[in-house]
Amino acid sequence: MKMCLVHISHRDGLFLQVVSARLYCDCEVEYAGHDPEFMLTEVRRTVYKEYETVRVELEESDCGSDASSPRCIEQRSLLEDLWDARFALDDFLCELNVSIVSRMRDAYATYGGSANADYARLLNELWSDTETQLKPYLVTFREHLARPRSFMDNMFEGVQSTVKGFLGGISVC
Repeated sequence: MKMCLVHISHRDGLFLQVVSARLYCDCEVEYAGHDPEFMLTEVRRTVYKEYETVRVELEESDCGSDASSPRCIEQRSLLEDLWDARFALDDFLCELNVSIVSRMRDAYATYGGSANADYARLLNELWSDTETQLKPYLVTFREHLARPRSFMDNMFEGVQSTVKGFLGGISVC
């Protein structure tokens, strides 16, 4: 029977996600110091939350009654681009997670756990490698999130100026 022993000092809400990622590991798993897989899980949760907020706001923004208007076409295009960016990030995060788990399992098998200085050093190196690999993908993904936000801001400014025109210049905000 496979066993995973996980010691988490904080954020117990991520316990099931982390344990499920390691179910195929035939060794005890300890969290000490910088844990790259834990970092990846937290990054994934944060980025997906940002994505979902932007996606919902974009879907709920009203582009007008004419589906063929430039604003509606741009809205659909932004939603498709956002989905494609999320899909690409999902693929990358899955590959990175497999790599991290494999390297951590090898390190544990070689050094026996966090009490060993070489194991701790290897985990810190893996943490740095993970950060280095994540940064360009996160920058690109956040750029994809910025475009819909800009689009929605421009839509709001257009609606606000239209309302001001109807009200004779009275400020709405």
